Amino acid sequence: MENICTCKELDCELHPTNHKNGCTPCIKENLKTKDIPNCMLYEIDPSDIRENDSFELFAKLLKDSKK
Repeated sequence: MENICTCKELDCELHPTNHKNGCTPCIKENLKTKDIPNCMLYEIDPSDIRENDSFELFAKLLKDSKK
């Protein structure tokens, strides 16, 4: 399967290149903590480091990107 993940955190145990379960473990963990997976934020804000990948930040970045 081709890896399309844009996440730069290659050392993360949930990164799809580190197991054979695709994006599911990452998405599951992010939903549990009410965060947005880094790959989704990276498309809007290509910062390598963010301190808060929350639903609220995602909504703000998405709103601001449309201006």
